Amino acid sequence: MKKTKVVILFSLAILLSGISSGISFAQGGSVYTRYGVGNIFNTYSARKSTIGPGVSVFDKYFLSPVNPASFANLKITRFSTGMNYVGYSLSGAADKAFYSNTDFTGFSLGFPLQRDYGVSLVLGILPYSKVQYAVTQKNIQLNADTKYDLNLQGSGSINKFFIGTSYKTGFGFNLGATFEVYTGSIKRTSDIAFEQFSDFSSAGYELKLAYNGLGTTLGIISNDLSSIFNYSKINNLRFGIAYNFTGELNTDTTLTSFTQLGSSTVAEGLTKTRLPSKLLTGLSFAWDENYLISVDYVLQNWSGYTYNGFKDKHLQDSYAISIGMEYHRGRETSTRFWELFRLWGGLRFEKTPYLINGISVEEYSINTGFSIPLGLRSSIDVGFSYGIRGSNELNLIKENIIKSYISVNLGEIWFIRQER
Repeated sequence: MKKTKVVILFSLAILLSGISSGISFAQGGSVYTRYGVGNIFNTYSARKSTIGPGVSVFDKYFLSPVNPASFANLKITRFSTGMNYVGYSLSGAADKAFYSNTDFTGFSLGFPLQRDYGVSLVLGILPYSKVQYAVTQKNIQLNADTKYDLNLQGSGSINKFFIGTSYKTGFGFNLGATFEVYTGSIKRTSDIAFEQFSDFSSAGYELKLAYNGLGTTLGIISNDLSSIFNYSKINNLRFGIAYNFTGELNTDTTLTSFTQLGSSTVAEGLTKTRLPSKLLTGLSFAWDENYLISVDYVLQNWSGYTYNGFKDKHLQDSYAISIGMEYHRGRETSTRFWELFRLWGGLRFEKTPYLINGISVEEYSINTGFSIPLGLRSSIDVGFSYGIRGSNELNLIKENIIKSYISVNLGEIWFIRQER
């Protein structure tokens, strides 16, 4: 029994350690989601996943919850939803594998309440983070006579419900804010399997974390500043800033152990998880009316993340830089397909929150996409992305990531009563 308890504690210590050599892949997604609360979402649609968050884009054709100040340009009732497919090609020192999954990217519904003052009401559900991994380390040497296999798995997500509004000020900028409720759960398991005739007993544990808490996002987008350049080809030049504050989430925690004698709850209780605030800034402008250029920078201080008052040594401050372009022929009153068609492209670099074995995990991606018009006000949007995260340096994991997105963007047709 004593050895069994030692094994359980040893299993917990292994789970909290960094990625090491000899890993093989079982199923799931990114190995790096073992840390913190997993991969963080900064975009929620095919368009924004291609050109970037679009913090400063003041567009009346798309809902953009990233910066609620953009709601001030909402002219008609809009609804958007979508999903994405992600494929991971993983390579480590001992194994290679490919796994994929499909995610719902939430929905947003917006109503203009007073167009002259830019007052709108927008609500929806969006993903905040996702955990999905399963790895195995085989034939780990405990001592001269004993080897074991270690299996690690994790799954779950955190989502946010939001309601927001906006306002056009008379001072050269637009304001917006959302009130947010965060909820979700994450489950992590670890088990050690010893050889058949070992003196040690196989054992493991399951850690369940259920989150709930409040947050807010505040946003500003400037009015058109293109007149300061006095250059006819540049118009609709805007700056944007958004600040997301989440604070501490109540975290209901249950730790359950599994041994040959059965399962038992080792510990349970309520604690706090502090999610770091996020700062987003952006610049956008139209070039020659047919091209939209967007540049964005996202900063989040994950070194300040804590669970139960403790920091995670595998997390660091992260930032992402993206540049994107949209092409369209640009006539609002046209009903021709090719004049409503939009084409997108973009590049992105991210210093991720993950710091493994003293190495900062970085990600590069190239993105493209297009919008298929469904009449004058609605569209189906499609995006594609290829990225590389991490490397095989010091036995880390390299991930080649393929993503595809599809979003439905509807305007007015569901909600406007037809005259008879």
